[in-house]
Amino acid sequence: MVALFALVAGMLTVQAAPARAETAATGSGGLFVPVQGRAYASANPGGSKMAPNAWRPVQILGVAGIPATGVSAVQVTLTANNHDVPGKLFIDKTGVATPNNTIPSLVYTDTTMTGTTIVPIGSDGRIQIMATAVTDIIVDVQGYYTSGNTAAGGYVPISQTSLNTVPAGAIGAGQTMTFGVGKGSVIPANASAVVLNVIEFAQDTTANGWLNIFPANSGADGRSQFNWPAGDNHVWTTTVNLPASSNGNVTIAMGPRGSVTIAAAVIGYYTATSDSPTAGAFVPSRATVANTRSSSTPLAPSETRVIKIAGVNGVPAVGSGISSVATNIELYPTSAGHEETYPSDGQPGLTQQAFMANEPKTAFSITKLGPDGAVKIRNGSGGPLHIVVNIEGWFISPVEPGISCSYGNGSETAAIPSTITWCTVTGPVAPSAGYQLVTYANYNVESVALSQSSTASKMVAIAPEGRMHTITAQTRTADDDVVAESTYSFRLGGAWNTQEMVPSPAMGEIAPLNTRLAISPRNDVLPENVLVRYTLRAGTPSSEPIIRTEWLTGALEYELSSDVMAVGQTYFWSAEIQGTPVGATMPTTITTPTWSFSTDESVVITVLGELNLPANATVQASDLESLNVPELTLAQAQIEIEGGDISFDPTLPAPSSTPEQLELTPAAAGPYDVLHSWRSKDGKTVLMRREAVRKTIEHNLDKNVTRRVTQSATKILGAGSTTNQNYFLNANNIQCYVWGCVIKQAVSVKALVDYRRAGSPGQTFGVVTTYCDTPGKSRICPNYVKNALNK
Repeated sequence: MVALFALVAGMLTVQAAPARAETAATGSGGLFVPVQGRAYASANPGGSKMAPNAWRPVQILGVAGIPATGVSAVQVTLTANNHDVPGKLFIDKTGVATPNNTIPSLVYTDTTMTGTTIVPIGSDGRIQIMATAVTDIIVDVQGYYTSGNTAAGGYVPISQTSLNTVPAGAIGAGQTMTFGVGKGSVIPANASAVVLNVIEFAQDTTANGWLNIFPANSGADGRSQFNWPAGDNHVWTTTVNLPASSNGNVTIAMGPRGSVTIAAAVIGYYTATSDSPTAGAFVPSRATVANTRSSSTPLAPSETRVIKIAGVNGVPAVGSGISSVATNIELYPTSAGHEETYPSDGQPGLTQQAFMANEPKTAFSITKLGPDGAVKIRNGSGGPLHIVVNIEGWFISPVEPGISCSYGNGSETAAIPSTITWCTVTGPVAPSAGYQLVTYANYNVESVALSQSSTASKMVAIAPEGRMHTITAQTRTADDDVVAESTYSFRLGGAWNTQEMVPSPAMGEIAPLNTRLAISPRNDVLPENVLVRYTLRAGTPSSEPIIRTEWLTGALEYELSSDVMAVGQTYFWSAEIQGTPVGATMPTTITTPTWSFSTDESVVITVLGELNLPANATVQASDLESLNVPELTLAQAQIEIEGGDISFDPTLPAPSSTPEQLELTPAAAGPYDVLHSWRSKDGKTVLMRREAVRKTIEHNLDKNVTRRVTQSATKILGAGSTTNQNYFLNANNIQCYVWGCVIKQAVSVKALVDYRRAGSPGQTFGVVTTYCDTPGKSRICPNYVKNALNK
């Protein structure tokens, strides 16, 4: 017994092995919710003992505090009692063609025995149990696992150096022992439950015993949660709820017989919220990983054996995020002693299960894997020990994709490169088949299948443009659920105080009376935090200003009025820009050069749709009269070419004047919060998130432009796709005179929308970006495009 106490003091973390799920995984990843209650007892009125080799269904959903829906698996304590001969208990979900009859959850001898197990739940809300010998059974619930990552309670294993060992102490019949489990130190203060290894050393060799483990200050319920034969030593793994009333303490209450010495160790905990980056969702599955009986290779006395788990026979490989496994190890000893399981990089020291000679036992544990995905199992007895290592599932924390670029994440670089910048996105090892790595980078959405044996990488091209560049990478399941996401951003350009400014109208241009004054850095955009003020003079550069605007924000452009402008006049204009450029620490103000333009009696309109006319093509103004020049707007008209004539096409559907909106609450501030929602031309719900709005603004557009394009597109690529679709709408800049009109420029506006699922149930990723997609031209849209579509 002294040796066993020494093992406890050494604090070896318990571990076990997942491997080839000989049967397919039996559920999706779910998070743990601790509840406690009795689900079934065969000795209750109306019940009966288990008949040999007969499966008995037991209702789980809707009993003992378990919800009626949304549950994938349950963690229970099984008790076999009132039997005369040894046997085994097997457990499985209902509805399977061949229930599990090879992996026992409990091996019982000629007295009451108890063990813990995790079992998936059938579609009818039940599990089923089979005994090989006549016995009564009790099923007590420790908690359940949700269907998918939908609730609080991700599992976090405790590292080898962080184990908390409760000092050993004696406890007699009818007595209690209360101890802290390190809440606020070893485990977080908001942990919802703790996973304990409880070690019992029998002091009474004449009486069988039992004890109950429960949150402090909640009161024992009197049930025999854990049992042992007279003079026997046992180790149990159990989960204990930690409500606020427990103050982070656990109580052990002894039954009316026997006396024992108790020690316990924390091996893990469940988070109170599901957003912990180290928390793992549970995936139930059943398989046998190792069987020394079939290979005739028992563990020799004091032998330690390495057992590879991750990446073996269908178990997720190292790099997939697998961290721990739930195991039931069958022990077939020839001498009294104990068994230890611990990470491959750890040290022995904590008994997982004690045993007597020739007395089979099962040892359940939730165990942490070593960095190589393996565990070590040690035979702490003087004789050969056969083991059968069975897994009941694993805990996995989705691994975020990695993103690397030559520019650091969050960096700002004033210089704009002359060539494409290549960034690398690395996807994790897939936990199961069908996983994908999806990347969003500026103008593209791409996906690549993830491997179950190695990482995958994707090169992403970043255009040599001055603005904020953002790469978003997502790990998605076969059902297209986002399980992990990374974002990487860096700013190129932004040193507008040293850049050449591009004026509109250009130097010497002949402009219409309703022209707009606007400036932008060449191959860059002015950031949102700058202010612009325009000055306009008539006749000479030194004449008194006829217009001096206020400091402008937002659009940073100014529309001239025909009431002020005169036909045939030459005008001189300049701009002042105020703000803090990239690379500067203080605000600065610069004044641009002075540019000039002259006016004529023309007006400029924007016509939306496919004109199929080359630049500088001339049409008669009379052909545009039906379009009500110059008040043409998107909601009023579209031009089509029919037999060489230009005619009004009233069939273009007008955007809804009151589109469905999801407005941002003041507290929301994340880049992927949904700001707006509407219906597209093809009847789909389009979501626009904060990051998409930012990208759209960088292209000199805004959310209204995106809505117009998706609602009035003349071309849709990928229509009907459940992934991404491209919506196109042409904007034709036409300058009209008394004698006719000239097609000055045609720009194709593209809105990229991803209809993969993301965020809250029923939501999609939504708009990726909107930009001008004209070959050989900048993706930053001319002002006339925004002006025409922003109605």
